[in-house]
Amino acid sequence: MNIKGHVVRKSDGAAVCSVRVSDGRHICLTDDHGYFCMPLWDRSAAVFVMLLTNRHDDWYILTENHTGDYNFCVDPVQTGSESFCFLHISDTEIENSECRFIPILQKAAKENKPAFLVNTGDLCRRDGVERHFSLMNSRTVGCPVRYTIGNHDFLDGPYGEYRYERLYGPLWYSFDCGNIHFIAGPIKKGDYPSGYSETDFWEWLEADLKHLEPGKKIIILSHSHCDDLPGFRPTVGEKTYDLPKAGLIAWLFGHYHILSARDYSGILNICSAQPDCGGIDSSPGAVRRVNVCGQTVSTDVLFTCLTYPPDPFEWKTVLPGHVQFCDPTAYGDDIIVCTNDDGFPKSCGVFCLDGDGQVKWSLYTENGFKGSGALYDGRYFAQDSAGVLYCIDPQNGELIWKFQTRQKKIGDTRMNIVAANGRVFGGCPEKIQAFDCLTGRPLWQCRDIRSENSPARQVYDFENDRLIVNAHWNCMYAVDATNGEVVWSQVWDSQPGFPCPVWFRTSSPLLHGGRIYSSGNTGVFVLDAASGALIVQRKTTCSMDSASVPIIDDGILYMGTGDSGVLALDPQTLEILFRFETGGAGLFTTPYNRKFKMTVESPLIIKDDQLIFSASDGCIYFYGKKDARLVKKIQLGAPCLTAPVIDGDTLTAADFYAAVTKHRI
Repeated sequence: MNIKGHVVRKSDGAAVCSVRVSDGRHICLTDDHGYFCMPLWDRSAAVFVMLLTNRHDDWYILTENHTGDYNFCVDPVQTGSESFCFLHISDTEIENSECRFIPILQKAAKENKPAFLVNTGDLCRRDGVERHFSLMNSRTVGCPVRYTIGNHDFLDGPYGEYRYERLYGPLWYSFDCGNIHFIAGPIKKGDYPSGYSETDFWEWLEADLKHLEPGKKIIILSHSHCDDLPGFRPTVGEKTYDLPKAGLIAWLFGHYHILSARDYSGILNICSAQPDCGGIDSSPGAVRRVNVCGQTVSTDVLFTCLTYPPDPFEWKTVLPGHVQFCDPTAYGDDIIVCTNDDGFPKSCGVFCLDGDGQVKWSLYTENGFKGSGALYDGRYFAQDSAGVLYCIDPQNGELIWKFQTRQKKIGDTRMNIVAANGRVFGGCPEKIQAFDCLTGRPLWQCRDIRSENSPARQVYDFENDRLIVNAHWNCMYAVDATNGEVVWSQVWDSQPGFPCPVWFRTSSPLLHGGRIYSSGNTGVFVLDAASGALIVQRKTTCSMDSASVPIIDDGILYMGTGDSGVLALDPQTLEILFRFETGGAGLFTTPYNRKFKMTVESPLIIKDDQLIFSASDGCIYFYGKKDARLVKKIQLGAPCLTAPVIDGDTLTAADFYAAVTKHRI
């Protein structure tokens, strides 16, 4: 069976010539009068014009119950410029929740004038799929909007993608913008069985590439990453597709709820997350901007971040990049600061500032730092987000050794570095490794942990010579530091069982008096450090998903939270005694927390009779530790996720935008 139709421009009715039209398998070109004719694939869901249009729904016509010709009246985007940008978000997941991010997208569209915005899926089940269509489109955002399907967008029905297709059109399509050919592809499988096979997309892609103009480069948009990393040569069925040879220069995806941008032999692998809440690994809420100049691609991140008028300071030094969960470290009179960059190319590294704020030495690195480093035995150890472990001379910044640790396929590591008993521990929670501190020689790798990346810190149990490892989506493990064997594991649904789940491991533990104090989700718990047995747990009304390191002092347990400032608890019963409040967060870091609540990611400090901590509202707070009386606060000017360095009557802190300031206290 053949189908035919006509493509005209909405503005003046003129024919759109030499544009590709597809049914999901076949591709043909319109003639000089805008007409086309081609066979109809028997499993086609839609016939579509391969153009970027200003409207969301003028470029495709569903085949179900359609009779007659396929006539299109389109409003094409002017895409001739070789230099442009587009915006990327993913995993917006508004199922049964308020959609708060449209103003964020409107602001980004107004300020950056992107060619389009793409949401790479997980609108989230029936409620999210059906509401996104009317909430996030070219009219509400202010630029053309395109989607790709996520695994949570497959619904119960004739087949998994049936409802999605009726709102967003075909699952795979392509269009040109500047000198770039954009290809949108589906995820392999979802929550419900699909009506297509994996080979269907790749057979269409092969046909699409045959029409590619010589020298044109490709960017792929999909919910998930390429199956073949780092080669980008996936094998599907009996065929291997050489995407670099075809012209691939970038693959954009979501699914993991993280911010990441890595170069694999000239191909950018870019992951984006939500604009209005922290990622699963506490990546800050943001909109990603991708910049195209000719056929060169770069990317940076537009963080959803507030700034404030800062209080006076003795000196201020602004470093390249951002400071996320890597605490500044005192080294004599100097301060060592590690910065991160979620864009590409990156500008970040390790910097040492002297007592006057001057950069004493710097070590620029290929990737940034998302977890804290450690001073040990006269050396500074830090691990970048790609898992490269650095051993640095803190006196002059000279690199003593470095080692590429083992990492999960996707997910920039945020793991902090722990060093003790001649060993330094790096890698990622699922692939913890031990190295000789002096030489960097690998000693062992643990293979029995299942975990995603998060800012939850690992701690060393000196009494038992073990490493306590936080496992995102599970709970906690104890690993023998001499050989990497798992001694005990505790997951949230194991016996004796937790009254409420604590598998969301953004929260850091405290080892004190043979016990481990930690939290997760809305629960606080205590484990026996020797056996891992649950001693006590209490459910709270707070989000406990905070990277803050707890502290015990004078019989009181202090814990940071994702939405309620800092809690003072009875360490025996975990009853909340009183609270230390902050202003509303200026940066979304807490996973799934879509409101600017009182977030404290900073480790907690006790100095004399005061509790001191940084907060996401940009302030460093000084509270009476026994009565929660506010003594003073210092406004840095931007959210702060790390602990300040206190030396006598001075304080040095680094805010999110890597502004390091020194204050008198």
